[in-house]
Amino acid sequence: MTDPTTLQSLADRAEGAGEGEQAAILREAWLLLNPEPQGPCSGYNQRWKAWEVRRNRFNAMLNLHVYESAAMLLVPDGVWVRLTIDPTGRANAKLGGPAATAATPALALCAAALRAIASQENSK
Repeated sequence: MTDPTTLQSLADRAEGAGEGEQAAILREAWLLLNPEPQGPCSGYNQRWKAWEVRRNRFNAMLNLHVYESAAMLLVPDGVWVRLTIDPTGRANAKLGGPAATAATPALALCAAALRAIASQENSK
């Protein structure tokens, strides 16, 4: 699927990013995990159409600034999530084993999700 090193690198960037970088980081993560289908892009291609619907839903969330909801779409199926805010205001996300701390809940979820997926890729 995706190179675990690339996933880890983006997770590190998400942890270091500020609130104003949320949409760009989340969009980059989504496209990394959901690459554009190859082949013809006609409306009759079901794989392309399904990808386009998911992309449009994700972009709508970003446009509405519901970043935590968008970040939850990055979380692998079947992984439990714990999200907390520490006394300094930093967000902490833990997904199964992988964890992350970032400026916002969405960035913490994004980083932890990328680490969880990288871990899954490494174990294949």
